[in-house]
Amino acid sequence: MEIPEEILRLVHRYLSGTATDDEKSALAEWLEASQSNREDFAALSAMRNASSALGGDDATDKMLSRLNARIDAEESGGIFTVQSGRGRRRKATWLAAASVAAALVIGAGTYRHFRTDADYFREYSAFTNISDDVSAMMLDDSTKVWLSRNSSILYGSTKGRSERIVKLTGEAYFDVHRDTLHPFVVKARGIEVKVLGTAFCVKSDSEAGKVSVLLERGSVRLQSPEGVGLVRLSPDQMAEFDAKTGDIEVTPMAAEPYIVQHYNKVTLQQVSIDGIISHIERMYGIKVQALSPVDTTKKYNLNYKRTDDAGELMEAVEELTGVRLKVIGKTLDKD
Repeated sequence: MEIPEEILRLVHRYLSGTATDDEKSALAEWLEASQSNREDFAALSAMRNASSALGGDDATDKMLSRLNARIDAEESGGIFTVQSGRGRRRKATWLAAASVAAALVIGAGTYRHFRTDADYFREYSAFTNISDDVSAMMLDDSTKVWLSRNSSILYGSTKGRSERIVKLTGEAYFDVHRDTLHPFVVKARGIEVKVLGTAFCVKSDSEAGKVSVLLERGSVRLQSPEGVGLVRLSPDQMAEFDAKTGDIEVTPMAAEPYIVQHYNKVTLQQVSIDGIISHIERMYGIKVQALSPVDTTKKYNLNYKRTDDAGELMEAVEELTGVRLKVIGKTLDKD
C-alpha cells in the first residue's frame, strides 16, 4: 500500500526540522501504530540523507516516489527494477556485536544514483541513527563506526574505485580498517579527512558551519574537495575547520576522555586472550575461566561499550577469539 501523501509531508517536515508540535504528535501516533510504519520511516529517513548528499529536494521527491513504487511492487509480488531497495541491518562481528543488537536503531537502505553523464550508476548504503544513544556498525570494508544520535552516513561501493568514501552528517567515531590501496575518505561540509587506517572523530555542525576532527591514533590529512592538503594531524590533536571562512585551527586535546564520555566506548589495542580475561575480571568484579585451549601469542583489538553487561561482552569475545568463557565466581573488588 502506498504511503499517504500526508505522512510523506510530515516526515519531510520532521526531518528538515520544520515540523510543528501538532505535526510531531501526528507523526508519533503514526509511528506507534505499527512496526511497518517505523520501518518505512527509517527508510524515508535514510533516503532523505542520501538525496541531500547527492542532489537536494528534487532528488528527495524522486526517491520518495521510488520508495512508494517499490513498496507497491513488493506487496503485489511484482518486480521493481529502478532501484534495489535492499533494506538491511548488519550485525557487527566485532567485540561490540552483542550490544549492537540492542542499541542499533538504524534506517538503512541501498540506493542507485545515476550520474549526469549516465555512463554508470553508483550504489550507496545510507545509515541514519534515529535512536537516543550512540549506535555501532561495521561497514563492508570492516571499518567500525560509532554513529551519534541524529547523525547519518552515506557509504559508496568500493568496486572498481580507488578510495572508500563516506559522507557524514552529524558526528561519528571511525576505527578505519587499514587498506593501503584504498584510502578512506570522510566528506563533511566542504572538507575531507583522508586516512589509510586509524581512529578518529568527526563532527559536522551545520548550525555553526564548522567541522572538527579529533585524532585518537594514527595520522589523518585534512584536505579541500579539490585534494589540496590543509593540515596533517597527530594523535591527541583537534582541527576545527570553518566552512564559511575557510579558516582552520589545530589545538591539543586528549582524545581518549572525549571518546569514552561521548561514545561510551572502551578500547584495548593488541591484547592477548589472557589480557582480555584479566580486563573483564577487573571491570566486572568476576572470575572468568577459559574452557577451551588458548593461543596467548595472538593479539586482538577490543572495542565495547561501558554499559555492556558481562554476559554480552563475554559472548562477543567468544565470537572474536573462538575461546569459550565461563564465570566461575566473584572478586572482592571491582574497578
